[in-house]
Amino acid sequence: MRQLQEQSLELEQPSFEFVPQLDDRPKMAQPIPVEIEAVDDLHLPAHRGDARKMHLLYRDILEFVPLAGVAHLAYQADNFAIHFDIGSSERPGYRAVRVIVRSLADVERHLAEAQFEYERQKGLAPGEETLVLQDPDGNWLEIREHREII
Repeated sequence: MRQLQEQSLELEQPSFEFVPQLDDRPKMAQPIPVEIEAVDDLHLPAHRGDARKMHLLYRDILEFVPLAGVAHLAYQADNFAIHFDIGSSERPGYRAVRVIVRSLADVERHLAEAQFEYERQKGLAPGEETLVLQDPDGNWLEIREHREII
């Protein structure tokens, strides 16, 4: 293996006085740190209606952004939204909602602190792990960490 040589980099002094200017262009909002694996917004049943626990899980732990201006409980991820149809108990299927977070370890710590029951699952690929749990309304969630493919 070749040894990497340390090189120092020095900036050349400018030939004029530099005065930074305030950038007046509109600022772009930071992306929401959570995504959903879906092709469109999701509609899930919410028959229990415990909004406090739902906010704790979706807003505080998973970092979804609550949607304002809708008549029902809804949370926005970076790519799609989850809408909860209050009073509905019909589940279209038992497939878990796949949620992608930045740090699985942070989510697991917050779930344990908030006393949510969850199960850690190992995948078939090396290093693939997910957390599986039910939200306060009984909807299944599978949480995995975002991994950059290099």
